[in-house]
Amino acid sequence: MIVKPYLEFLCGSDIISPRSIKAIVNFEMKKKTKRLEWLRVCIDKEKSSGLYVNKFPKQGSGMISSIAFSDGIIEIPEHVGKINKGDKFDFYLFDQMFN
Repeated sequence: MIVKPYLEFLCGSDIISPRSIKAIVNFEMKKKTKRLEWLRVCIDKEKSSGLYVNKFPKQGSGMISSIAFSDGIIEIPEHVGKINKGDKFDFYLFDQMFN
């Protein structure tokens, strides 16, 4: 989210932020407010009503291997304190971020 665009900028390229799509969460959880969070998620299903994602079971910062088993991340804004099933958030596919 930060390093790749910055490195490309240092090499003379324009800063290009990763593209997001809206995804509907298929889970509930509480989070601390005043903190932007990215959660690793797996695509559950895509219907005419939208793209559904499930939270990857292990979210700790030491779980870097979970990137290999998840499809991307959702961005949870600072003002959100509770995530409800059916909420929509920006979803970033790892395939698009790392290519």
